[in-house]
Amino acid sequence: ERESQEQPEPLEIQQQKERQEKDPVHVETTKGKEDKEQIDGNDVLVYTPPVAAEVLNKPTTEAKDEVQSTGVMKGVTYAGMVYYEEKGAKDLFTFTAAKKLDALIEFIKKEYPQAKRELNVYFRIASPYGFIELKFDAPQDEPFTGWSIKPRMTPCKVYQDDINNFGDKDYPLPPSCPISVYGSPDAVPTLNYSVPLEGVVRPVTLVIQASLRTTNTASSTRGASPPATVNLDRAKKIINDVL
Repeated sequence: ERESQEQPEPLEIQQQKERQEKDPVHVETTKGKEDKEQIDGNDVLVYTPPVAAEVLNKPTTEAKDEVQSTGVMKGVTYAGMVYYEEKGAKDLFTFTAAKKLDALIEFIKKEYPQAKRELNVYFRIASPYGFIELKFDAPQDEPFTGWSIKPRMTPCKVYQDDINNFGDKDYPLPPSCPISVYGSPDAVPTLNYSVPLEGVVRPVTLVIQASLRTTNTASSTRGASPPATVNLDRAKKIINDVL
């Protein structure tokens, strides 16, 4: 008699059994092929219901939470600052932004030592890899007759990747939006001009404040001098003595 010899299982079946022993809950199906198990040397088809396969493919609650955790609600908070410089009859206001407020302060101190820091705000960008935009056409609560408020770049946008890259080798300057402000002689004395930020999670509005400059030639930084009086008789006497 021949001795019955047990045929070794195919490698694919062995690997499948090992996976099922490690994780009996998940059943894998690849490209729609029918799974097989070998029982007593015979191949037996194993049927996996389509509903079960659909349930196994659905993301878990933990996966959904992980996706939400990287969304807008847990976005990065950035710092913005407005500073200004006097440029002759005009004022140059600049809005700039960075990841850290300290970095902005140190940059302004170093590069623009004469500039005056006005205000700082914190904001989050509404969409990843997006931008914020300064809007200069918003309705105003206070009159600004005689004032000119013009951004030096249009559209006046600050991009998120530029904010993130500030401080790197190729990004020595923070992104910024310079704004030229000028008041004509007949302008209202005080300017309070609202500039909303568009593209932020929570509403943020910048207010540009300026006062009309008065030019008085009688008073300068050196002080005023009284008009000189001339004694004609004394002057004539001096001239006669010299002659």
